[in-house]
Amino acid sequence: MNGQENVVLCAAACVLLCSLLKKKRRKKPRCWVRPLLQRRNEETNKFLEEIKIDPLSGFKNFTRISCQDFELLVNATSPFIAKQDTNYRKCVPVSIRLAITLRYLATGDSFASLMFLFKVSKELIARIVPETCKALISVLKENIKILFHHYDVKDLNNHYRGPENLKPVLGSENLTNLNTVKALEL
Repeated sequence: MNGQENVVLCAAACVLLCSLLKKKRRKKPRCWVRPLLQRRNEETNKFLEEIKIDPLSGFKNFTRISCQDFELLVNATSPFIAKQDTNYRKCVPVSIRLAITLRYLATGDSFASLMFLFKVSKELIARIVPETCKALISVLKENIKILFHHYDVKDLNNHYRGPENLKPVLGSENLTNLNTVKALEL
């Protein structure tokens, strides 16, 4: 054996010994649901039931609709937003999904604050809100009326002049036509 073969054999032996001596580190097993959020069904259902029962608790202020209307919406949207439990976690009930969406629409709270209020992850809330809004639109499409008006920017500026005759800012100076103004009533 010459010197070059000895170097190759020594390097191979070093690599083999290092791999045998190195202990495999095991990752901590990840939980599917955070411990804080595991108590979701017990505590959130209890919270919703308590504010529904107590007239002074302000369910209407919390969701901006009455208890009767809330129950009607739960029954109407449940075929669209109901989910099934899995082996890993329980699904979020329809009433909580609707309450999350109504609270978000009523207050504009961040998903993080809604997470602590309803004990549902903010990632799931980010999926629940659009899904429930689509269900509400499809259920209530006969009752929703959105007004669209077409106006010229000059007309809007003339209409909305303040007491000091100041023009409101609607966009850039070279904007001459505003195509659609949503739900604007003059």
